[in-house]
Amino acid sequence: MSLKTDYLAGSTSITTKMDEAFVAGVTFIQTNRASLSSALAANAAAGKKVFEHRILVTLNVEYLRDTGLYRQCFFAGIKQELAEEDIFDFEVSLSLDTSQATSTKVIFNFTF
Repeated sequence: MSLKTDYLAGSTSITTKMDEAFVAGVTFIQTNRASLSSALAANAAAGKKVFEHRILVTLNVEYLRDTGLYRQCFFAGIKQELAEEDIFDFEVSLSLDTSQATSTKVIFNFTF
């Protein structure tokens, strides 16, 4: 094995950890489906086509606060699961609310 193999393969490798971040994004939507459903229904009832919804995230926040590959993979998992619910990439953009030192929230910016 080479040093590069340590980076690319194994339980703490970039490949494994980014796959885990993607799965965490998918799970995040599955776990918070009720919150998203309520927000979508409330905004639809109010006739809003552009709105945002924020959900607290607690998994690997220190990695998510970095704008690197981990966040991109996490967001990719979220978008994949939203697409499964017929909410497509052009209908939602994602960002993080890091304004508080003690909490981090995923911001869903919807445009229908």
